[in-house]
Amino acid sequence: MLDKKLNGMMDCIKSGFIDGCQRGLEFRTMRHGIIIEMMRLGFNSDEIKEQLLEWNKRCEKVLGPSEAKTQLSKYVDWVFKLKEARIGCRAMHDYCIGPEKCSYFKNKYVVNRKATQRSPEYWTEVSKFLQERFKADGYTLMMVLQVLSDYQHEKGTGEVIFIGYRKIAQILAGKHNYHPSAMEVCRKIAILIEEGILEMTIKGKPGMFTHQANGYRFLPWQWPGKDSATITHINPYV
Repeated sequence: MLDKKLNGMMDCIKSGFIDGCQRGLEFRTMRHGIIIEMMRLGFNSDEIKEQLLEWNKRCEKVLGPSEAKTQLSKYVDWVFKLKEARIGCRAMHDYCIGPEKCSYFKNKYVVNRKATQRSPEYWTEVSKFLQERFKADGYTLMMVLQVLSDYQHEKGTGEVIFIGYRKIAQILAGKHNYHPSAMEVCRKIAILIEEGILEMTIKGKPGMFTHQANGYRFLPWQWPGKDSATITHINPYV
C-alpha cells in the first residue's frame, strides 16, 4: 500500500510512481521528480532508494542490479548533494493529468493566485505616487510592477516571484510594446526597491544547469508623508 506520506506527491509524479513508466526521457524525468518529491515529504536517502527499487519493478524493462545501482541509487546520492533541487509543473508538463484533476495545481497555483491579488485602490495609489515623483518615468516603473504582479498571478508563484531582468524585458516588449534593456530593467527594479514597494529576497546566481533568477516580494506600502492609517497592504502574508 502506498505510504500515506507519498499521497502528498504532485499528482503527475504520484501517477508515474504507482503505474511505472517507459524507459528513456519519461523514466529520467519521473526518477528525478520522485526523488525531489520524496525529499520534500521528509524521506531520507535510504528510504528513497528502497522505494525507487520497488518502482523500478513496475517500469518497462526492469533494470538489473548493476544498472539499478548506477541509475537509481547513485542518482539519489547525487541529488542529495545539490544545494537546491526543485521540480514544478513546467518540468512535468508532458505528464500533466490536467489542472481540473490535479490537487497540487489547485493547492499551489489557485490558492496562490487568490492570495496575491491586489485591489484596484492599490494600483491607483501607487500609480499616482510614481507619476508624481518620477514624472514620465513613473509610467514605465508602473509597467514593471504590473509585469511582476501579472507573472505572480499567472504562474501562481506565491509570495516570492522568481524572474530575471531579461524575462521582464521580454514581457514588457511583448505585452506593452516597451523595449528596455536588461540593465534598464535592473535600474527600475532598484528604484522600486528604494521606494519600499519591492524587496529582493534572493539574488540570482548561476546554477549547475540553469541561472537562478532573482526573487522579489511586494512589501506593505505607505505613500511617504501620508498618515499611517492609509497604509495599503499589498502583501497578504504580512
